Order: sequence, then structure tokens, then C-alpha cells
Amino acid sequence: MRIIIILILIYKRSTNLGSSSYQEKGRKMAKREIISIIGGSMAGLFAAISLRAQGFIVNLYERSSSSLESRGAGIATHGELKNIAKFIGKEFAGESGIISTERQLLNLSGAATHKREIKQTMSSWGLIYRFLRKFIREEEYHPNHKFLDVQKKNSKTLVIRFENGKELETNWLIGADGMNSTVRGCVDPISKPTYANYLAWRGLVKESDIEPEVLDALSNKMTFGIAPKGHWLGYLVAGPKDSLSVGNRYYNWIWYRGESQTSLIRHLIGSDKKYYPNGIPHDLIKPAIIGKMHDDARASLAPQLNHLIQKTPNPFLQGIYDFKSSRMTFGRVVLIGDAAFTARPHVGLGVYK
Repeated sequence: MRIIIILILIYKRSTNLGSSSYQEKGRKMAKREIISIIGGSMAGLFAAISLRAQGFIVNLYERSSSSLESRGAGIATHGELKNIAKFIGKEFAGESGIISTERQLLNLSGAATHKREIKQTMSSWGLIYRFLRKFIREEEYHPNHKFLDVQKKNSKTLVIRFENGKELETNWLIGADGMNSTVRGCVDPISKPTYANYLAWRGLVKESDIEPEVLDALSNKMTFGIAPKGHWLGYLVAGPKDSLSVGNRYYNWIWYRGESQTSLIRHLIGSDKKYYPNGIPHDLIKPAIIGKMHDDARASLAPQLNHLIQKTPNPFLQGIYDFKSSRMTFGRVVLIGDAAFTARPHVGLGVYK
């Protein structure tokens, strides 16, 4: 909702829509306004689609040279997802995920001690990313553009520079480049993320790799497990090529674990002996770190949940942080999504927020 409000403010400020007599003038002005968006993930895609629909010229700049579609994991959706799709004028052609009918809590022996009927659509990062990405024109999307800085040229123009040497002028700049935003570093360098003293292990398991009795106990349910210093949860999501058919899906799981700052640093030092403070590539997590997590799973989680962890070939690891910027607008520079503030995953980090 805050993203929507900020985008509406941009539109009103640039077009001066104080009354209906200004609307046509506003639309003509909007067509001449250029908005540059830093960050090609969810917030950036949403902003580009919705602002282009208002008549702005949009260009989206992503630091990565490769596609982002394989990133992320499961997303528990709410009605707001469909509302946002309607807001940007793009409807889901089919189902946006897999229907979960209830929630259950498993004890250490694997028995369900608590159950509650709750119907919810469980989607995936990749499915929603691809849904949005297909509405971005190729000439609007610019990969391999790592943002360096922004300078004010005049009252209506900014100059932005990239690490690849490119320099360009724009009327507006939107920072949608995540919690460690380089755009925010230019306009609000004082605001810094704070480690929340726990991290999350994440994994995706092919449905076909799960033992039938485990799958039967967990299918179409959001399942929870309690463990020392944290909890585990999981649910089915779309599989390769966004398949929702039985047998071709993934099981998405997350295990939140309390860890000190010192322990987090130890987790983020890769097998190449480099430290990755902004997130370690999953293929560089030390085998000993993964092995310790596996041992803890055997000792403190239900057999079904442990089975899924052991079946995950390449788990992901992320630290959990709290963050809010001092404000979201800085003249003609605007921060949205995780670049502006974060919410912990339990209430919608990133995509859902």
C-alpha cells in the first residue's frame, strides 16, 4: 500500500492534477517525464508497469547480468496480491499458486498436535516474478547496470551513473534495489539495517523426491514445527515452469533459528574463505555449516520435516534484519520496497509487502 501511495504522489506532483481541467495537460506532461528504476525485482517491476500505464517513460536498471527468475522461494499470498494485479491492469491467466486448506503443528515424534482449517493460496517467488516480468518490454529492461550515484542537474532533471560507465539523465529516480540499496546509500546514508539475532534456512524439494507417506501427511497444508530458538514451516508451491500439477511441484520450507551476530558472520564466510555480508551464494555455504544444520534437524524436528531438509541438495541461508529509512522521498528520488523499510518474513518481507 505504501508503494501505491508513493507512486500516486509522484504522478500528482508531476502532473499538478489539482482539478479535472488539468488532467489532459497532466497526461501530456507525464509522457515527457522519464522515470529510471534501480532494481529489477518485484518492487521495480511493479513500479515500472504501473507508472508506464500512467503515461511515463520508464527504464528499469538491474545490476545482475542474468535472469532473476530462479531466485526466491515460497510466498503465502493474500487477497492483496490479486488487488495489486488489478491495480496495474494485469490479471493472472490461471491459478497463482496451490491451495492450502489447513495449518498443522507437528511435535517431535511427527504427530499433529494442533490443526486449524485455513484456506490460502501458496505461490512462489518465481511464478509471480515471471508474471510481472512478461509485461516489461525488452527496451525498458537493462541488465548489467550497477548503480553508482545520482546528482541533481536542475529542478526537473537528475544525472545517474553506473559502474559500466554509462551516464544518463532522468526526471525521477526510484530506488527499488533491496535492503542494501545503493540508491539509499546516496540519499540516506545514515539509515542502516540491524541484525534481528536470527537467520533463516530455506529449501526447495522436488515433490517426486519426497517419500509418499511424508507427502501424504504434508500435502495441501501449511505445516509448522517448533525447535529450540526458532521454528520451521513449509508448504507446496509451483514446480519447474510454474507447474501446479501433482508430482511436478516443489515443497518449500523455512527454518528460523536464533543465532548471534558472531555466529551469523561465521555462517556467511564461504568455502572460498570470503565473507558475504549481503548474502552468501548457496553453493558457497561451507559443508560443515550445512552438516551442523542437518544434525540439529535430526535432533529437534519431526521426522517428516527432517526428511525434507535431508532431501534438499542446496539450501539457502539469509540473515534477518530490521530496517526503516528516515523517509521515502528525497526530492525527485524515491525509495520503495525493501530499500525503504523491511518487515520480518512472518509479516511479509520483500515480495508480499
